[in-house]
Amino acid sequence: MDTVHERRAGEPPLIDSSSDHREWLKALEPFIPPGPPATPAVLPVLHKPGKLQLLLITASDLPKEVHSKEQESFLILEGECICRVGDTDHYLKPGSYFEVPLNAGHTVHVRSERLVAIMQRLDV
Repeated sequence: MDTVHERRAGEPPLIDSSSDHREWLKALEPFIPPGPPATPAVLPVLHKPGKLQLLLITASDLPKEVHSKEQESFLILEGECICRVGDTDHYLKPGSYFEVPLNAGHTVHVRSERLVAIMQRLDV
């Protein structure tokens, strides 16, 4: 699978609570179209065994998911959303990093014109 970073040369770092969303936004700016997308856009950033990073651009909510073998996390680059885990809402804005607990049902509700985020899944 051809990824954004293969086109830009070099492997991207894994996201975590110290990740700078502005650096990610600057690096991925050429791949982010203006305005809200008519349908969700998902571009691979990193795709290696046990590691997946996707650039997510959406104006639509994401359906409920549960992960038991992958640690999913988000770094918000643009826009706002609420990640609901069980009965708890987590408000996310640009610069927010959120790690979804394993085996926890979660949804993402977009609260802005569009949401641009890095979604990362790591095998556990």
